[in-house]
Amino acid sequence: GLQGGVVWSNCPAFEPWDNWWMSPWSMPQDVAAAWITGLATAGALCLASAALACRAGWRACAAAAALIVGLCLACGLAVAWFRPQVDECQQVWARPLAGGEAALAMINFAYSPATVTCDCECLASVFASTGAAPTLVRARDLVAGRFLAQSEPQGEISVTLQAEGGSALFRLTPVR
Repeated sequence: GLQGGVVWSNCPAFEPWDNWWMSPWSMPQDVAAAWITGLATAGALCLASAALACRAGWRACAAAAALIVGLCLACGLAVAWFRPQVDECQQVWARPLAGGEAALAMINFAYSPATVTCDCECLASVFASTGAAPTLVRARDLVAGRFLAQSEPQGEISVTLQAEGGSALFRLTPVR
């Protein structure tokens, strides 16, 4: 598609029903509606209870405030406790561009910096859809605005990426 595709990955297969905390925008509509309804109901009950308690006096009001703070902390701990573990992995994505070129994105999902490499098999996958079989590839780092050394087909493109979503974006030009 227009967004490209994964040409190399050491990540496990994506399971859409287990990754909502890391990407809430991908939450199914029915689950989002249930969460919104539940949170709105809990919030309304807390506010109503606090309003009634404050009418009874300052001590009851302080107790209601402490209860609300405690519930908020408990909800925060529950979210942290039940948050799914994100696998420490990396991916390389590619998309064909005009003129036989390709865009290459490298992403690190680990909690620590990692070196991500697109080796000869990866580079072959990048150019497979373009029909090109370049003998050399020039890689331009689009963020840094500089060219990397040319890579032979048996060579590789390798970068060290920052933790938790560190990425690099390249424009690959086949040299014939």
